[in-house]
Amino acid sequence: MNSWVNRAFTYHWQLMQAAYGSHINSCVIFAGAAPQLRRTLASRLRHCVYFPEDCIAQCGRADRCLYFIHRGEVEVLTVHPNLTESVYDVLGPEDSFGIAQVGVILSIIYA
Repeated sequence: MNSWVNRAFTYHWQLMQAAYGSHINSCVIFAGAAPQLRRTLASRLRHCVYFPEDCIAQCGRADRCLYFIHRGEVEVLTVHPNLTESVYDVLGPEDSFGIAQVGVILSIIYA
């Protein structure tokens, strides 16, 4: 049974690395990280699906997440004082966001 568990973990790790490893490898935060750490991080990514009109993150709310866009687009909106919105930027595949809040969290932990 133990060898089956090890094989299942190895297959999972290889699948996640193949599918999402490029996100970790291209992220500025992990540029100097050891390859083994980057592989481990890729295997721990959680796949989430968002639909049009879903709010993924909001300014002022830290959720300790770093988001990588694998497919599709994400609009970054600016909310004006009169509560209207305008598109500030459009992020696409291989883009990421949430780096600032992760960087703040990491600097607090390791300070």
